[in-house]
Amino acid sequence: MGKPTGFLEYERKNAKAEAPLERIKHFNEFHTPLSHEEQQKQGARCMACGVPFCQAGQMIMGMASGCPLHNLVPEWNDLIYHGNWEEAYYRLKKTNKKSQSIGAELLLNYAVNGDIKKTVEWDTENGGKLYLTQNKDLYVNLSHSGGYAVCAVHNKDVGIDIQHLRECDMNLAKRFFTAEETEYINCSADKNNAFFEVWTKKESFVKAIGTGLTIPLNSFSVLSDTTRYDGKTYCFKEYSVGEDDYKMFVCYLS
Repeated sequence: MGKPTGFLEYERKNAKAEAPLERIKHFNEFHTPLSHEEQQKQGARCMACGVPFCQAGQMIMGMASGCPLHNLVPEWNDLIYHGNWEEAYYRLKKTNKKSQSIGAELLLNYAVNGDIKKTVEWDTENGGKLYLTQNKDLYVNLSHSGGYAVCAVHNKDVGIDIQHLRECDMNLAKRFFTAEETEYINCSADKNNAFFEVWTKKESFVKAIGTGLTIPLNSFSVLSDTTRYDGKTYCFKEYSVGEDDYKMFVCYLS
């Protein structure tokens, strides 16, 4: 993510802010944003360095670690570095919409306990994978996009992802998908639909195996209904949310 030598080549810079005694006199923006070029340099400084739980806010030995909003920091910085501003926006938006996050947790409460008001106790593993602390025989996963929040519950490893369809960026496909997957998208009559079919299947898979994006997305293919990892077979199943501009897949251990 970012540029491996970026933190050596570029000094850290923060956006200038108006003095507190001045900013309280109005309701306008009080930060002066860095230029796009400078923002891309700052994005280059993030190099997926392996800082524990960078992408998952967790309590460790009584101390908070990582992003409390579970923002996908390395991916977001990498997209900024490469100038993919729109995709960076959607990546950030994916994890900081409080209403959808609350909706997903209410779904989890209902799926496990049959009551949205009966809270499920859960935690996350080192890779950010969700697990139930009181019922470890159930495997759960959450996702949200646009106006939808979704939840998957299974008796084996499971991952779910939903994406609101938008114009796809084939540069992302070339960087993160296999050559066969990129060719599949290019040959499809509806490239956006094909792109997000591959994207949601990949995300549901990495969520099911619990590694997140620590494994390269182009190191495995999702063009068939199954894929293999660590000697195990994982299956994909598509679900409809009643609208054509959404794509949703569940990945589960066979």
